Amino acid sequence: MEKKDRNPLASLKRAREYFTGNKPFTVTLVLLIVAVAWLGVRIYQDVQGEIKDQLNVYEDAVPVEFEDPVFEREIRKVLNKETGTLYDTDLETIGKLVIQNENIESVDELSYFTGLRYLEISSASISDVSSIGELDRLTTLILSDNDIKDISALAGCKSLQKLDLSRNLIMDMSPLYGLKNLIDLNLSNNSISHVSEEIHNLINLKLLNMSQNRISDMSAFSGMSGLNTLYLTSNKISTVIPLMDMDGLVEYSLEGNSIQKIDSLGEMPVLERLSVGSNSLTDIDFAPQYPWLLELTISNNDITSLEPLRENTELQVLKMQATMVTDVSPLAELEDFHSIYMDEEIDRDQIRFMKKENGWQFRNGDTLTKTYILNDIYGFSEDDET
Repeated sequence: MEKKDRNPLASLKRAREYFTGNKPFTVTLVLLIVAVAWLGVRIYQDVQGEIKDQLNVYEDAVPVEFEDPVFEREIRKVLNKETGTLYDTDLETIGKLVIQNENIESVDELSYFTGLRYLEISSASISDVSSIGELDRLTTLILSDNDIKDISALAGCKSLQKLDLSRNLIMDMSPLYGLKNLIDLNLSNNSISHVSEEIHNLINLKLLNMSQNRISDMSAFSGMSGLNTLYLTSNKISTVIPLMDMDGLVEYSLEGNSIQKIDSLGEMPVLERLSVGSNSLTDIDFAPQYPWLLELTISNNDITSLEPLRENTELQVLKMQATMVTDVSPLAELEDFHSIYMDEEIDRDQIRFMKKENGWQFRNGDTLTKTYILNDIYGFSEDDET
C-alpha cells in the first residue's frame, strides 16, 4: 500500500496549485469567507449593543415594591415574570391591563404604568384611584363595581375616550367635566344627585348612562346636541323637563322614575327608541310629537289607550306589558309595525293586521304572541297534542 504524503509543505503546494487552477471556485470561497466574517462582526455588534442597552435600562431602573400581593401577582402574570425584582421599566412596557373579580384593595403602583392606554380593574375592592390620575395616555378606563367615592384624581386623564365607573359610591361627578375627549361615559349605579351645566364641556360625548342615581333635575342635559344615547333610568325624576336642541339623540330612557305626566320631551328630531316604562303615566298623548319613533316602551304604567299612536306612522316595536290597554287596533294603521309585547289576557286575534298577503310581518314579541303566530303559520290548535 502506498503511503500518504504527510509533508505539510507538499500539501500546501498542492492546495495552491488547486486554487490557482480553479479561479472561479477560489473567488467564490474568498467572498464566502469575507461575508461570514462580516456577518459575524455585525451579529456580535448587535448583541453587544443590545446587552449594553439592557444594562443601561436597568442601571437607572427603580425597583417597585407592591403594597397589595394580589395586584403584584396579576402584574407578574402579565409580564410572565413569576419571580425576581420588578422595575419601573418593566411596568412601563404594559399597554393594556385587565383584572377582573380579584380582591385588590391597593393599586398605588399604577403611577409607574406610564404606557397604559387600556385599563380595567372591575369587581375588586379599590377605593383610592389617585395613582391613575397620572396616566395621561389612557384612552379606556373601566373601574366598575368597586368602592370608589373620590374621583378627583381622574381629572388628569385628559386622553380618556371611554370611562366606566358604574356600581361605585360616587356622589360628585364634577372632576370629569374637563375630560373633553370622552365619547362614552357610564356612571350608572352611583349616588349622584346633581349634574352641573359644566357637563356641556364634554363636547364629544355620544353615550351617557346616568341610570340608578338620585337625579331629580334633568335640566342640565338640555342642549347636549352631540349625545346619541341618554339613560336616566331609575332616578328620582317626577317632572319631565323638555330638553332642547337634542339634535343627535337617538335613544332615550326615563324608565323607572316617578313620572305621572309627559307634556313634551323637547326637541329630538332623530329620536328612534324611547322608554318611559315603570312610571305612573296614564296616557301617551305626547307620542305624536315624535312620528319618527321606531321603538316605544310603555310597560308598567296605568295607560289605557293606544289611540295617540295612530299618528306614529314609523313605529315598529311596542312593549306594553302591565298596562291597562286592551285594544291594540290603533296599531293596524302602522305599515311597518312588526313586534309587540303585551299581557296574556289580550286577545291575540287583534294583531292579525300583521298578516300580509306574503305572510306574517311579525318579527318579535312575548312568548304567548309568538305561540299564536306559530300556530297560525303551521296550522296548530290548542287542542293538538304534541
